[in-house]
Amino acid sequence: MEFLKKENIKIGVKFLSSGKNKIVCTVIDILKTYNSKNELIKTTYIEQHLFCGQNIKSEVVAVSVQRGNFDYLKTLK
Repeated sequence: MEFLKKENIKIGVKFLSSGKNKIVCTVIDILKTYNSKNELIKTTYIEQHLFCGQNIKSEVVAVSVQRGNFDYLKTLK
């Protein structure tokens, strides 16, 4: 397993959140922003994780998903 490239981040990819308490998060949507010239400006990812029995959703950038890629981290051990 190699490092996850930005183009390979798909819906359903699992990753560990950053910070002191690591949580397994899942990408559930991909948002792409275009300008009036139809050029891609920004790509953000909506992630979901479980907290106190509730599903929490938030926006993350590609680097957060790449750094915590769950499948890649399992191969390092």
